[in-house]
Amino acid sequence: MILGYASQWGQYLAALGIPGLFTVALIDSAAIPIVGGPESLTMLMAWKQPAYLPWIVLAGAIGATLGNFLFYRFGRAGGGLAFARLAPGRQEWLKRQVTRHGFWALFICVALPPPFPTKPLMLAAGIVRTPAAVFLPAVLAGRLIRYSALGYAGFRFGDQAARIIAANYPSMLLVLAVLVILGLLGRRVLRRPPA
Repeated sequence: MILGYASQWGQYLAALGIPGLFTVALIDSAAIPIVGGPESLTMLMAWKQPAYLPWIVLAGAIGATLGNFLFYRFGRAGGGLAFARLAPGRQEWLKRQVTRHGFWALFICVALPPPFPTKPLMLAAGIVRTPAAVFLPAVLAGRLIRYSALGYAGFRFGDQAARIIAANYPSMLLVLAVLVILGLLGRRVLRRPPA
């Protein structure tokens, strides 16, 4: 079964439908993981209520964006202590990615399927003071893609969606990696001054 919430409050939020999904996505992205998570709930709702698919995707994406924004604000307000738990080399790498690639680093990070860790990059974006005008569109666009894919999987494959995604996870990551590399190469070519 897709839905595997361990807590009663998680089940209660799931029973609220679209507002519940919004809340679960917000809480999960604000660094309080919920067992089963918004991904499972998105697939379940898309399967059970396909007529509401655009609203399901939008609720999950906006909730997750706001949750990540809270984590980003934590980074801006002094999240350096939490960031210090990472190895120094990893800290510098994350800061460099957010500083150099801003929008694209954030977009790719949140578009990738779980269990890709997003929290360190959200924190780094706050610490290096990435403008909110870059942060919010990047995260929203990435989450829209992620939740659209999850919604489609739930709609198309029903209660088998989670199993099918798990079975094809390596192929999905490979396709995403190729798209990322092509995007970065295209960006470099477009930035190159004419000869």
